[in-house]
Amino acid sequence: MMETTVLKKMRLKTQAKIRAFFAPQEFQDCLQSQTDFSVVTDDAATVFICFVTSQAEYAHHIQSVLPLMTSDKILWIGYKKSNKKYSYDINRDSLVTLAKSDNLTPCGMVSLSDEWSLLRFKITS
Repeated sequence: MMETTVLKKMRLKTQAKIRAFFAPQEFQDCLQSQTDFSVVTDDAATVFICFVTSQAEYAHHIQSVLPLMTSDKILWIGYKKSNKKYSYDINRDSLVTLAKSDNLTPCGMVSLSDEWSLLRFKITS
């Protein structure tokens, strides 16, 4: 289960405006239950969080986020963790490789839950 302490692990400033893309319901509930951050649905966001379960999803979903990214904004990409039962073609290393081709540099990582991890990115200057 995700808790609001995960948002604190993400080192978000209390005035952050968060916009989530393709978030699992559990994460949406986590966002809605907190009061330290604003959840927005427009381009005024300062933090973008995008969730993917495959390299193909990354290629598709990142197109919704990249046009909104500027040097003062943060992007977290959540990806499903593979385990004995499920195997995904995306992980930390493959995500970093994909993101570099989109001019993104990794700068942090957080375990969101038993199922999800998050990688933090910034635009490469």
